[in-house]
Amino acid sequence: MKAKRILGWCVVPLVALALSSCGQKEEKTTEPKPQKVAKLSKQELSDLGTRVLKDTYKKYDGKKSCWVVQGKDKADYCMKVASVESVMTEDGEKVYLLATGEKATEGEKDAENGIIGMFAVKPENGEYKVIAQTQTAEIKGHAAGGEFVQLGKNVYGWKIGKSETDQGQNIAGVSFYGVQDDQVKDLGSVQTGYDDAAAAEPDAKVNRVTRLEGKVEVDKTNADAEHYPLTVTVSGEMDGQKLSPRKYAIQFSSQKGQYVPPKDYPIVD
Repeated sequence: MKAKRILGWCVVPLVALALSSCGQKEEKTTEPKPQKVAKLSKQELSDLGTRVLKDTYKKYDGKKSCWVVQGKDKADYCMKVASVESVMTEDGEKVYLLATGEKATEGEKDAENGIIGMFAVKPENGEYKVIAQTQTAEIKGHAAGGEFVQLGKNVYGWKIGKSETDQGQNIAGVSFYGVQDDQVKDLGSVQTGYDDAAAAEPDAKVNRVTRLEGKVEVDKTNADAEHYPLTVTVSGEMDGQKLSPRKYAIQFSSQKGQYVPPKDYPIVD
């Protein structure tokens, strides 16, 4: 009897447990999904760009609708917003702003150099925090246009056009800048145009003209690459001979910290 009582005492809770769990679905515990933060609207991006320039350059010219800043050559430049772009990252939204400027003095508008300002900022509750910036980088040509580009898995920046004329030779190219390690870094340049037709002797019997043009594209085939390579398609004529279009791959050199064209790249200064 004693043994039965012990057995019965042991069995009853097990049966009760089985009955209590019968018909009940197992409850799954899930962690709350993180809320997505809405990106800034176009108007908010525009307002933020204006605010960054106001805070940075401070002196505003109402007649020319620009902010005035002194360049390294001691001349005044008229800065305007060229582009404002937004990217959603693991750390939240980041905004990339490009400003370009020509010389403010009327008589100096034909001067060769312009300047650019590049900023990466993080919006924070109606304010913003500067991640990286360069305020007065020099460029060749008049307030050259710029294009926002992704240059690696976590590298965003700008492709800036440049051009100059030297002894009858027209030379064009693009410079790449990227935000890395909380800095705006010069990632190298690629020559994309060369034309020496104006330098040819007018009375020469044979003018061996060279006209080369390169179209640059960022190769994102490997989306996880730290730095994406560039592909440049070159066409035109060299020494009077027409060239078939040819593609050149330009890799990023981690050692030099810049894009380095191959030795056989045909467009050079």
